[in-house]
Amino acid sequence: MQYDILISSKKYQIFIIRPVLLLLAIVTFLVQACTYDAERTADPAPSETPQTEAVEATEPATSDQEQAAADPVTSETELCRLVQGEPGQPGTVELHVEVMVDGLEIPWGLAILPSGDLLVTGRPGRVRLIQGGEIVPEPVLEFGVSILPPLFGNPIAGSEGGLLGLLLHPEFDTNRQFYIFYNIDNEDGDSVGRIERYVLSDDGRSATLDRLIIDELPAGLHHQGGRMQLGPDGMLYVGVDAYDPPEAQDPDTLAGKLLRMDLEGGIPTIPTTRTRTAISS
Repeated sequence: MQYDILISSKKYQIFIIRPVLLLLAIVTFLVQACTYDAERTADPAPSETPQTEAVEATEPATSDQEQAAADPVTSETELCRLVQGEPGQPGTVELHVEVMVDGLEIPWGLAILPSGDLLVTGRPGRVRLIQGGEIVPEPVLEFGVSILPPLFGNPIAGSEGGLLGLLLHPEFDTNRQFYIFYNIDNEDGDSVGRIERYVLSDDGRSATLDRLIIDELPAGLHHQGGRMQLGPDGMLYVGVDAYDPPEAQDPDTLAGKLLRMDLEGGIPTIPTTRTRTAISS
């Protein structure tokens, strides 16, 4: 019995010690937790940062546009950031809009004649004369232009081709000549660009073909080019777009190029003389 009681006593002691250790661990954990919370809620130590800087740090962040206006010296990365919202402040210049004519069919090119009348091209294929703000009923010219059907039948992805650019000859006052850029189907049924020169009648109500300037310019459903302009060198410059963008880098095609030619459509002479500087020893 004594042995049994001794064993029981040992068991009793072990049973008592284990809860005491567990209780001590819990008390230690709670003390540490309370100490941590007290440190978090306590007032922070005074900062060396001036009060004005602390106030600035709490102000709401300004937009990229406001920052750029306040600090014009910004990095390239900041200049390339996407700014959400409105593109900018409303303009202060008051615009005066005056309707010159109404009822045109997809107008594209325009030229002001010496008389003040207008010649206007419409992509469906007609050149119109505007006199006194009114459209002359009969077109000056009418073309069977090439207008490809919309992509996937979607009108939003419709053709950008047809009758496009119009440009007066620099000596129009005396020769009545003007240039037309339009799309037409060639013999193979492909849509191409063409530039022709015409002579306007004295009354401005009709025109006759003078000559073909250039033919078989690359064309497609979209990206036709079609703008023409006279350069300071007296040459004719024509923009030809590329339906297939990589063709713009292909020297074997005129797609995606700015063409320079004389007023007859010929290739101008390129100066080959060079200035050499002699260096004496």
